[in-house]
Amino acid sequence: AKGMHSMTQTSVTALEKSLSYAGLLNSSKLVLVDNSSPDPYQPEHLNTNVSKIIVRLDKSHSFSAASNWGASKLRDSDMLLFLNNDVFLHPRAIQAMIQDKDRLSAGICGLRLVYPNGKIQHMGVGFSSNVAIPHHLNHYEPSSLQPRVSTYCQAITGAVMLIDSELFLELEGFDEMFSFCYEDTDFCLRAGGIGKRVI
Repeated sequence: AKGMHSMTQTSVTALEKSLSYAGLLNSSKLVLVDNSSPDPYQPEHLNTNVSKIIVRLDKSHSFSAASNWGASKLRDSDMLLFLNNDVFLHPRAIQAMIQDKDRLSAGICGLRLVYPNGKIQHMGVGFSSNVAIPHHLNHYEPSSLQPRVSTYCQAITGAVMLIDSELFLELEGFDEMFSFCYEDTDFCLRAGGIGKRVI
């Protein structure tokens, strides 16, 4: 979401807590991509102990282009975590993602996303014959009724996406042909096409 400095701060604070729980706070870098917000993001807007870079795009870019631009600032990283500023991570989220990614030999890992009312926003992306487009699995079902187990799926949302940097480079990032939809699904399908697992 553009602007929304207080929401971004809340998201970054949650990210910091999750990095700290995973023991990664001091070895992580944060690239905040300001995709032409009306009120340009300044370093003083962001209170964090994570090493940070703010990238300002004065002209609005697609999610793919903005994400690729941000990732280009982290070429020395082992993993890339893409995170929308309206997502607030659980303190144990990053540790769980890394552990499950390793345990299940996955190249890409996402998370269950839950609305404030306890209903599911995302538990993976799937395809079916009765829905014309890729869709979020279990959307708007009560989260409390879904088992908390990591599973393989065809694709996940780019709102929270942990990717091996080597894989991201191999696939040349998100396809910038997509303006603002399905670039995350496309990336996962291309990863699956070369034998990488998505969880």
